Amino acid sequence: MYLKFEKNKIRFRISQPEATILLAKGLMADSVSLPDGSSFVYRIEVTETDQNSAHLIDGILTLKMTRLAIEYLINKPTKNGILFLQAGACYIFEIDLRKPSHK
Repeated sequence: MYLKFEKNKIRFRISQPEATILLAKGLMADSVSLPDGSSFVYRIEVTETDQNSAHLIDGILTLKMTRLAIEYLINKPTKNGILFLQAGACYIFEIDLRKPSHK
């Protein structure tokens, strides 16, 4: 999972295999260690509601994406992903279209 911050914009990007795992498990999380020893945790959660949303609770940034939205991007990939606005910020969820590298 890849997270990118820009001015008033947060982009979440996952690979196609990660998208399949996300649909199966319902949750995908990662973290970044910060200089003070704490961690910044971010995650994507599958929601069965009809609305995408984002929340920061107890220092954990959660992007809630509808199952339908994730399935749509798996079946009809797009470079633009799915964008939504909430509280003045833009959230973008993408499935990486690049073929995985063979290392």
